[in-house]
Amino acid sequence: MASEGRDLVLRGLDGSNPLGFLAAIGVLAIASDEESIRVRMGWTEEEAWHPFLHINPDSCTDRLPEILLTGLKATKRTSRGNPDEVKLRDELQEARRRLRSVPKAARKNESTPEKKELLASLQTEVESKREAWLSIRRNLVNSPELALGNTAAVPSEEFRELVMELAGDASPRKRSFIDTITNFGCDACTEKTGGMIRTTPFCFITGSGHQYFLKTANDLMEKVDVGQIRRCLYEAWTYEDEQLSMRWDPTEDRRYALMWKNPSTEKGKTVWAANLLAYRGLRLLASVPMEGRLETTGFVLIEGRQFFTWPIWNAALTSDTVRSVLSIRELRDRNPDRERLSKMGIAEVFRSERMKVGLGSQYKVNFSQAGPV
Repeated sequence: MASEGRDLVLRGLDGSNPLGFLAAIGVLAIASDEESIRVRMGWTEEEAWHPFLHINPDSCTDRLPEILLTGLKATKRTSRGNPDEVKLRDELQEARRRLRSVPKAARKNESTPEKKELLASLQTEVESKREAWLSIRRNLVNSPELALGNTAAVPSEEFRELVMELAGDASPRKRSFIDTITNFGCDACTEKTGGMIRTTPFCFITGSGHQYFLKTANDLMEKVDVGQIRRCLYEAWTYEDEQLSMRWDPTEDRRYALMWKNPSTEKGKTVWAANLLAYRGLRLLASVPMEGRLETTGFVLIEGRQFFTWPIWNAALTSDTVRSVLSIRELRDRNPDRERLSKMGIAEVFRSERMKVGLGSQYKVNFSQAGPV
């Protein structure tokens, strides 16, 4: 017997665009958190691949943008310009700078008692200032996982502490924040220097041009409204929003050779709602430690180049099932077995390269135009 409810096609989202795909699974993830409805998602081909939602009860289809807006931001708070938060953050950064300047010999207990005492004092100062900063920041950001700061690349102990706090607040029906933060990275995988966690390859903005991954997410939560979500879902994108981009749309590849004009003289345009929905979609793309490195669902190395691969499926699936589909082993193959995938209900497979463009610290990260594989 067919289930009640009706299908809602989101014609604003294009599954061949990595940003459109990520936004689509973000819609599914957020809607699945709403206890009053049941939702599944599949894809339909109408000139492009568009997601469709099967929502029960069908009365919720008209309220979808409002439901999504509620799930996109956990609070209505803002940390922008708060003097106490800024002051504590600056003091913490200065304390960390002084701690890093302590000779390695003192860290290995191979130095004088005076230097050991200095090291212990600086470590205590950093811990104290970190606790004070996190305490005030947690009450200011628009979503709990954003208390990490501007970037997800934080010391492993800070990451672990916030993960444990969010895990304590989680339940089987309330996992969105813990699922989000644990897909940023893992405290078991750290950089060789500095002790910072290795972050998901979806982290495209790390400070170049004063743009940061989590700061951008926080700012988007302050900007996005229900009208923008509605247009993002149901209308062709017009790219009217300036800045605040996660750089997941291939149109972000603004190299001089690919432009009619000098890209440095023009501000890039994006779709704020799509970027924020895509950010929430990351919770379905796990990051886990594997043989000492961080592996993220969908990413694969081919001849030293990093690619994101994602499937398009026919049947309407729940978010838990989609999470499993995204991690199908065959999707990691250089040439996926399309016949085998077709038997699993996979209608198409797209792949896009994660590219670094530029030199030194001013490089940009983009997705290439996607193509079927």
